[in-house]
Amino acid sequence: MRAAALFVAQCERLMRGTNKLLEAGKQLGVLNEKLASQRVAVVEKTTACEALLSEIATATQRTEDKKTLAIDKGRDAEDQSKAIEQEKVYKNTLTLLKTWVDLLYKA
Repeated sequence: MRAAALFVAQCERLMRGTNKLLEAGKQLGVLNEKLASQRVAVVEKTTACEALLSEIATATQRTEDKKTLAIDKGRDAEDQSKAIEQEKVYKNTLTLLKTWVDLLYKA
């Protein structure tokens, strides 16, 4: 009888273990479903992030190009301003020279 009781105890223990494994398998199935949906979400978000990063890179490049263009235009404006200033100086000098020439010939 003792062997029979030991056998029954082992069977019960194996049954509890089997039930735990079955329950764990069910939980694993649920977790795998959640993981699959989360993977899809991660892929979608990764794709969206990559697109956003691409847009940011493009916008940054455009901004850098505009900055460079603005700097170049600023230099051109400075050069034109210097040229206009030199022209004014030359005109004033020429006017003074003409005035001096007129004064010399009148004297």
